[in-house]
Amino acid sequence: LRKGEPVGQVVDRERRLRAARLHSAQHAFGAAVRLAVPGALSRGMRIADDLSGCRMEVQTEAAADDVLAARLWATVRDAVGADLPVRVAFFP
Repeated sequence: LRKGEPVGQVVDRERRLRAARLHSAQHAFGAAVRLAVPGALSRGMRIADDLSGCRMEVQTEAAADDVLAARLWATVRDAVGADLPVRVAFFP
């Protein structure tokens, strides 16, 4: 391969869309955590290589339990159902 030489690329559309949806879900859950758990700090997010799901690590003094998980799911579900506009925010 030399500089300026044309190259080709093939994108797996379904895989790319799945990755995009998982990435958006991470942002939605990050926002839900910030609303539901004051003082929570994100410690990383990762999408599985096979795109089977994603993982978010959060540091907080609040106990993580089924009640909190249900509240987070409800917050995200309600936000998606409300078709809220996307806005960009930066956090220190």
